[in-house]
Amino acid sequence: MWLVGGAPASCCRPMLLLLALLVAFCPEFAHGASSTTTTPSSRPPVKPRPPPSFPLPPDVRPNGCTAEVEDPDGKGFLDMKVSIIIPYRNEKWEHIKGSLESVLYYTPKRYLAEILMVSDGNGPDNMFVNELRAMSRLVNVLALPSPGIGLIEAKMRAVGGAAVKSSVLVFLEPHIRVNRQWLQPLLRRIRLYPRVLAMPVL
Repeated sequence: MWLVGGAPASCCRPMLLLLALLVAFCPEFAHGASSTTTTPSSRPPVKPRPPPSFPLPPDVRPNGCTAEVEDPDGKGFLDMKVSIIIPYRNEKWEHIKGSLESVLYYTPKRYLAEILMVSDGNGPDNMFVNELRAMSRLVNVLALPSPGIGLIEAKMRAVGGAAVKSSVLVFLEPHIRVNRQWLQPLLRRIRLYPRVLAMPVL
């Protein structure tokens, strides 16, 4: 800027030579950024997060809960991949859909390896395989044949079928709504006590 303001001629010559070289070898220096360059002012605005299709639950977390969302090891829990396992049998679609929507909305995708839906002996009318898979690429379906094997055995089969890259298994019911930052405090407790069976407040 001081060059434009009128510096002595003896000082201007080297600066003008440098300016000439820049224009010769870097034409974009003279004409501004090329049409393919994105400047901060020309970047498309960040789209706001769309609202969920289910009613937002009230924030009922107890005092101090928000302080329990940080990884004590400073890794952001990125080394703790989670498989969420949800068995269901003769469950209404609106219950399953609402449960899965809340999980997808309130769970950071970077933590998820998969969401494993376990159909325990459901018939073709209440298995909902196509509907579940259409909700997210993270959703897998383990279909156990009729007449089913029961909740406990279905969960044990799911453990064997969970993604091998998962280090944490989370079991949920098909008629729940998770809330804000529901997963991080559980991961924090597992980080502090690796052999613990962490349970959320219902």
